[in-house]
Amino acid sequence: MQVYKLFLKILKAQWGQVVVYLGIFLGIMAIMQTQHSDKPDAQYVDYKLELAISDQDQTAESKAFVSYLQENSRKRTIPDFNKETIQDELFFRNIDAAIIIPKGFAANLAKGNAEACVDTYTLPGLMTANLTKNRINQYLATAITYAEKGHTLMEGMDYAKKSASIHGTVTYMEKKSDGRTSRYIFFSYLAYVLLCITFVSGLAILKVFHTKTLDDRIQCSSYPFNRKNLEIFLGMVTLGALTYVAFAALGFFYFKTDIFTKSGGLLLLNAAGYMIMVLALTYFLGQLVDKETLISPISNIVGLGFSFLGGVFVPIEYLGKTVLKIAHFLPSYWYVLGCDFADHYTGGSILPGLHYLGIELVFALVFYLAGITALKLRENR
Repeated sequence: MQVYKLFLKILKAQWGQVVVYLGIFLGIMAIMQTQHSDKPDAQYVDYKLELAISDQDQTAESKAFVSYLQENSRKRTIPDFNKETIQDELFFRNIDAAIIIPKGFAANLAKGNAEACVDTYTLPGLMTANLTKNRINQYLATAITYAEKGHTLMEGMDYAKKSASIHGTVTYMEKKSDGRTSRYIFFSYLAYVLLCITFVSGLAILKVFHTKTLDDRIQCSSYPFNRKNLEIFLGMVTLGALTYVAFAALGFFYFKTDIFTKSGGLLLLNAAGYMIMVLALTYFLGQLVDKETLISPISNIVGLGFSFLGGVFVPIEYLGKTVLKIAHFLPSYWYVLGCDFADHYTGGSILPGLHYLGIELVFALVFYLAGITALKLRENR
């Protein structure tokens, strides 16, 4: 088992790169976990502005305006409405805006002078600042428009309030995309990470075995071709098993008992099939790569190509027809379909999931046979 032992020795030297990719994946998952919720209702939260309002006009019109503002916001009380106090309250995010309604509000509104009606203090550049000003400007502009058309000012303000209360119903464009859980994100992103880790470490190891000095020494020894190939294959299996177990353990850490379900089991099975395909692809490309400088570019090109075209980074439902036709020839596409099936699986037949897994294994067989052929051609040079 000298070749196998040498394989493990070289793998140990490559462990640093594996840890780097593992750290990158953990960072991506941490970001995705904070931005994703398994509950569709938690994807949108209605936000009410926190406003401090000072009505110095104390007219029927100003009170109607205050009523409108408070109906769609949270009322906040501040010690004073001088400039320094307002700045402090805004700086410490105690309020989103301070609104002062000066004396003469009703008179300026009747004249159509909306700019002189209200003094608004916000933190520039924030979404809340734009939202506050838009609500105020829209309300006052609507009230003035109605007043100019012959209505009384109070009638105009009443119409403006009714107009502002009209809201459209927002629905998701496709309900299917809402049902994906954080487990789906975790396992679908594995398509990229598993490939990069295996390529970076596996290709580097196979490249060492193809160096002229080591290759000549093995050929001059009593090691037969089949035994050497078998031990290299066992080394690749060991690499794949260690990588797979590491990420399966991460899955247990993130999702705990959710992994011990039929859906979780299908996700793990699907990931195992993809891992076998990745090992076979690595074995095949390892017979073609002679320069170490090519390993990183190949890893990035194949990894990113599989991920963008296969539905890992861009959901499949957003891919164009031409891209989907190309994606059918990529194992990552079938892996993502398998993840989607497993994530939504609640019972019944698992044949669709096994179908996707079978296609991944067919890719693996093709890549392995191609690798054996390339290796024999190399040995016969």
